[in-house]
Amino acid sequence: TPGLIDLNTGLGLTEIKLVKKSQDRDARSASPIRAAFRAEDSFNPHSPVIPVQRVAGITTAVSVPTGGLISGTTTTHDLDGSAAPLAEHLVFRLGGIGDGSRGERFALLREVVADARAFARNPKAFITSPFRRSPASRLDLERLAETVKRPIFVFADRRAECHLS
Repeated sequence: TPGLIDLNTGLGLTEIKLVKKSQDRDARSASPIRAAFRAEDSFNPHSPVIPVQRVAGITTAVSVPTGGLISGTTTTHDLDGSAAPLAEHLVFRLGGIGDGSRGERFALLREVVADARAFARNPKAFITSPFRRSPASRLDLERLAETVKRPIFVFADRRAECHLS
């Protein structure tokens, strides 16, 4: 069906912005690494907001989690009433968050990606090593190991951040 695609929305994850219990877009974790958070797990295909968006011409929505350096994975849905997700992508937020310098965020990102690659090669050795402490949880590393091979969404606030990624 011809229509518009909303590429960065909270549709299906947020019902009423002022009501905290209706907001499932942010994992609200103290950790900046939230790769295990899947927007699909929180997506409400029966949200009363979806038909309103459909009438406005939105036929597909990419619901994007927020918060942290690695926010989790998106969920993409056609708004035709089917509940099956179409795709998912990992979300990285590089700047403008206000929790540390951009250089610090890039260093943490490099460390976590290196940990995910090492974990993917030998998960048991990585987890049992007394010398390696990752800023990411085991579930985050499992998710990162799956997704570092696929496309990711990178949110950047400055041109320099695009060149560093």
